[in-house]
Amino acid sequence: LVTALGTAVFPLFSRYAARGEHENLRHVVNRALRLALFEGLPSGVGLMILAEPLMVALFSRGNYTHANAVEAAHVLRFYGAGVWAFCAQQILLRAFYAQKDTKTPLRVACALVGVNFLLNISLLWIPTIRQGAFGLSTTITGSINVLILAVFLRRRMGRLGLRSLLASAGRTLLATGAMAAVVWAVTGLMTRLGLGGSAYLLCAGIPAGIAAFFLACALL
Repeated sequence: LVTALGTAVFPLFSRYAARGEHENLRHVVNRALRLALFEGLPSGVGLMILAEPLMVALFSRGNYTHANAVEAAHVLRFYGAGVWAFCAQQILLRAFYAQKDTKTPLRVACALVGVNFLLNISLLWIPTIRQGAFGLSTTITGSINVLILAVFLRRRMGRLGLRSLLASAGRTLLATGAMAAVVWAVTGLMTRLGLGGSAYLLCAGIPAGIAAFFLACALL
């Protein structure tokens, strides 16, 4: 979804940049970032909570055992923690591209290659992470990448409306917390009732989580 969002807003970014309408450009970048976080935060948390039933439902068959699915879920949780960064990055990259600057994002990404490699090697030795090292290192470097790009973009364009961005992200986090609480409660209840199969958990947890998220958003 966020790739579609980035594709949709890119012509608008380019139009404002070409006209030199920096105030309008800052406004639409801020709004696009808020929408990206609105998508990324609940999606990532949802993946983290439902990682195991999702992996079991998708892959646990044939030579791919239940234990393999549980290990894959462990990896998915670390990737899920970085979904928000992937979403925000899609918007920030297009803000640079609209201003005909492809070098800055490339230089930042290249500088982080070494960081990512060192994190991979280091995290592999932590017993509680192990195979999740690649997911966690990707999440960490992706988050750093977003923060660096945001700093550089602010220097180029001026203030990006950090206060409104943080306020929006805060409301999204509150709604995401409500979603997580409902999903945990529903899946826990299903397990206690003897309906702990992956298909049951997904069919109950996903609709309940979506409903809780949007209800919380409406209240906020």
